[in-house]
Amino acid sequence: MTQQLQARLDAICAVFLDPRLHYQALWNASRQLRDVFYEACDFDPDSVQNRAHIGTAHGNAIGPAWAAMCIEDILRTRTFLQGIQAAIAAKLAGDPSRAVRVLYVGCGPFATLLTPLTAVFSATQMQIYCLEINPACIDYLEKLVCAFGIKRYFAKIEQIDAHAFLFETPEQFDLVICETLLAGLFKEPQVAISMHLCRQMHPDTVLIPESIRVSLALQGPMQLQAAVPVPPQHTDATLLFELDKNTLDLEMLCVRRALTLPDAQCNKRHDQLVLLTEITVYGEHALSLNQSGLTIPVKIAKRYGSGNYLTRLNCHYALGTEPGPRFAFEYESHFGAEE
Repeated sequence: MTQQLQARLDAICAVFLDPRLHYQALWNASRQLRDVFYEACDFDPDSVQNRAHIGTAHGNAIGPAWAAMCIEDILRTRTFLQGIQAAIAAKLAGDPSRAVRVLYVGCGPFATLLTPLTAVFSATQMQIYCLEINPACIDYLEKLVCAFGIKRYFAKIEQIDAHAFLFETPEQFDLVICETLLAGLFKEPQVAISMHLCRQMHPDTVLIPESIRVSLALQGPMQLQAAVPVPPQHTDATLLFELDKNTLDLEMLCVRRALTLPDAQCNKRHDQLVLLTEITVYGEHALSLNQSGLTIPVKIAKRYGSGNYLTRLNCHYALGTEPGPRFAFEYESHFGAEE
């Protein structure tokens, strides 16, 4: 059974790592990956336990069923797998004498972004340290590791709030993977966890994703051309927040705090203020606008309302149980509102 599962995983991984982009093949592979994971650890996505989130002091830790659904965000899964493969290969090229030590934060029930790569790297090339706050995820992952016969790859699987995790030394890990986010950096603890880990890591340690950029733009309406929907058009985007390994506090996260919007009379068709998210996983492996659920536009305000129009805004990022961007809006009528 173990050999059969591993053979299926190897074939699925080959599709995700294929440099040629074939959407139908990817879609089929994502469903197959989901099914093989469910089978390996007897996973029930409809159970109450698996659909329950865990609230933390730093944001929402999604339940196992929702983490499992991320597999079907096909470009997200493909881009992260390809980026992580490239990052591990680069580390091995620099020092092939030892395994690349990978810390995977918020690994979920399947450690989806690393488990398939056991088809590419040996246990002498890759050692994995998993952190996960949800005990149900820990149980499923331990079952999956045994079912696939890949326990030798896992140095440790630990149930812990990642914000409480401390490195033994800055050099402990070569690669740190933290993918606990939503579009616009809302609700989930990506910012708090990343800053906590980056304060501890060695300068040579690679953070995955390398960069998350959140920008503000004005969005126009959806259009129909020959009965085919055309995505909304956007004005030039202005960078507000950037999260990377050099982001050690909120001051460094916030690139721009105040912004004057373009003249409203020139942009009547662009009525909606939105946040646009771009993610660089590693090197050339990146997710741009609308390629993933992580990069869909997030609506934050209307430009026009009650005869007034929005002229300026101020922004900051707030941590806590409901993390995310916060905005104060200024209108031509001098009426202010917060959202």
